Amino acid sequence: MDIPAELLRELQEQFIDEIGFMLDDCEESFLKLQTEDKRPDELTKIFRLAHCIKGSAASIGLNAVAEFSHSLEDCLTILRARPKAVTPAIISLLLRVNDELRNYLSLLREEKQESWNADRLKIEITNAIHSLNSSSSVEEITLAPANEFESVNSNTSEVQARSEQNAVHSNNSIKLEVSRLERVLNLVGELVVIKSQVLETFGDTSSNHTVENDLLSLFEKTIRELQDQTMTMRLSAIKPAFMRVQRIIRETSLKLNKPIEVVIEGEDVEVDRAMVDLLIDPLLHIVRNALDHGIENTEQRILAGKKKSGLIRLAARQAGARIIVEIADDGAGIVNEKVFKRATERGLVADGIKIEQLTNADIYEYLFMPGFSTADAVTELSGRGVGLDVARSNIQRLKGTINLVSVPGQGTTFSIVLPLTTAITDGIVAVIEGLRVVVPIDSVLEIADLREKDLIQLDEKNQIIKIREKLIPIFKVNEFLRHSAQNIENIQTPHGRNGEDENHNIVFILKSDTTAFGLLVSNIIGQSQVLVKPLGPAFADENGLSGVAILGDGKVGLVLDVEMLSRLVRRRDEQFEVQIA
Repeated sequence: MDIPAELLRELQEQFIDEIGFMLDDCEESFLKLQTEDKRPDELTKIFRLAHCIKGSAASIGLNAVAEFSHSLEDCLTILRARPKAVTPAIISLLLRVNDELRNYLSLLREEKQESWNADRLKIEITNAIHSLNSSSSVEEITLAPANEFESVNSNTSEVQARSEQNAVHSNNSIKLEVSRLERVLNLVGELVVIKSQVLETFGDTSSNHTVENDLLSLFEKTIRELQDQTMTMRLSAIKPAFMRVQRIIRETSLKLNKPIEVVIEGEDVEVDRAMVDLLIDPLLHIVRNALDHGIENTEQRILAGKKKSGLIRLAARQAGARIIVEIADDGAGIVNEKVFKRATERGLVADGIKIEQLTNADIYEYLFMPGFSTADAVTELSGRGVGLDVARSNIQRLKGTINLVSVPGQGTTFSIVLPLTTAITDGIVAVIEGLRVVVPIDSVLEIADLREKDLIQLDEKNQIIKIREKLIPIFKVNEFLRHSAQNIENIQTPHGRNGEDENHNIVFILKSDTTAFGLLVSNIIGQSQVLVKPLGPAFADENGLSGVAILGDGKVGLVLDVEMLSRLVRRRDEQFEVQIA
């Protein structure tokens, strides 16, 4: 029976969504096949998924996919009976089958499915079935001639690139265009601004229990709840990023002949959906460094008294309004002398600097510099001097930070700290040089009255402040703010428009991961929740701002990027850096 074209297209779109979910589950299970005791359960799960894919495809006339899935089903039938026959080569084949099905979904979405041709991969499956049926031991199983294997494998990255657009993250989902979601989130953001304006107009609602104030309190509470619920719509599990990285770890370890055990923790932790895809590239840079430079080969590990297989741990957890992602390995760790020597050879060390003058953190900083590499030769994985600097740059774009700790002989751990979301921020509105600024509350260590005796002038430009016997550098942001304010209308306060005669009588002590610094302000307007709007192209890359916001009185405020300011502080005056315990 012919299906009407309009109904057929609707069924195909439903097929794309449903099979996308199934292929996510398949890939996760394929990777778990590396652990022998999990194989029976995972093979049963994969078999059922393959059977569902075959049935769904056949029901709407996608016969090519149905036949392809039937071949996969035949292979899985044998593997379910012989779980020990699962080898790295078999897993690689199954992963490529998954990629090819994703590729089909991409073509079907574009209505180009007639161009799909998986004949060569289908031959590989047939060869695998024949080899499994005719062999009596795992060692005897061969899948295909090497040249044929390499030919198919060389196209894997292209297939993956085309298929990644089909990635989906939850079986309990509805299809929703991103543009619609963004419009809803923007409207909620505008409501937050209106709420601030209402409260600015009518004042504190908590002091008097009049009908009007009770309604205002209810309005404020409802807006807050609506905001919390809609912000969760921006969130997505970090699992797809971890799965992609796990896949690359497996493929790279096979190339390097380094057996690797991967441990994943916190894969269901949720981050802003915009971060998931952007986080993959930094994670890949880090794990490739771990595999190529950190984890020893089997012989070296045995000599060092370690297990033959290396360990890479991917972990995520939420800490307040931040997400912490850790990538740890049990490799050789970082040898400071080697890093310093290579940095010197590449001209990255300032004249006169000796290694004895540097802390571990100083040494590690060279790893993030453009052009740095400890590799002796350029390979597919390393040696080009492009890696951790790119990783840090991408993480900074996400308003995050990256740090590392390393113990020689034991391994290295990278920690990435990201905001849960960057759209709406709780902040303190203050005045600096006649300009309104919003300081994120979670970056404020303390606020203190400024006493002249505590302010120490080091030279014409640099100051420090002494607070409870700690010397904290003062960072003057007026140059950055003045330059940025030129591109924004309606930003000055009614008083102190030029800023020359302002008295700075308040100091904000701000903190990042490792650094504290002081910010001098002349006045505090109050606390507010703001919708952060991104900066336009007219703004410099490093201006100390994360965006702008409309405040409760309709004026524009500059939202400070404390992490970026912290980097500028360290760059300007490292000797006054203060470590936060």
